[in-house]
Amino acid sequence: MKLVSCLILCMSLSMPSFALAGLDGNGLLQKCGPIEKLYDDPASLSSQEGSGVVYCLGYVDSFLETFYFQRQAKIVPAVPYCLPDEKLPRKDLVSAVVKYLENHPDELHKPAGLHIFMALREAYPCNKEEDKDKTTESNTSKEQ
Repeated sequence: MKLVSCLILCMSLSMPSFALAGLDGNGLLQKCGPIEKLYDDPASLSSQEGSGVVYCLGYVDSFLETFYFQRQAKIVPAVPYCLPDEKLPRKDLVSAVVKYLENHPDELHKPAGLHIFMALREAYPCNKEEDKDKTTESNTSKEQ
C-alpha cells in the first residue's frame, strides 16, 4: 500500500499542467471512448471525437513517459505493471483504459492519471515476483 501511495503522490506532482486543470475519469472516458472508431472507421469520427482521441493518445503516452522517467530516476522503486515484451499497439493500451473506466463508473470522479495507472495494473499484472523489478524501457520504446 505504501508503494501505491508513493506512486500516486509522485505521479500527481509530475503530471503536466493540463492534468492539474482537473481531467478526471469522466473526461478521460469522453476523450478515449471513441478509440475503436479511430482504428476501425476513422471517417465516422466527428471532429470533436477525433480531437478527443488524439488528446487521449497524447495523455496516455505522457503518463507512460512520466512513469518511465520516474523509474529511471529511481523516484519510484518498481513498476507495478508488466507490459508484454512484444510490440503493444497504442489502441490496446487505450482500450484497456477505456475498459477499466467503463467497469468502474463509481470511480470516475478520481484523477485521470490514477485511472491509467490502475487500468495498466489490472490489464498487465506482473505474474512473477521478479517481473515487479522490470522497467518499461523496452515497452515504452516499442509502443511508439
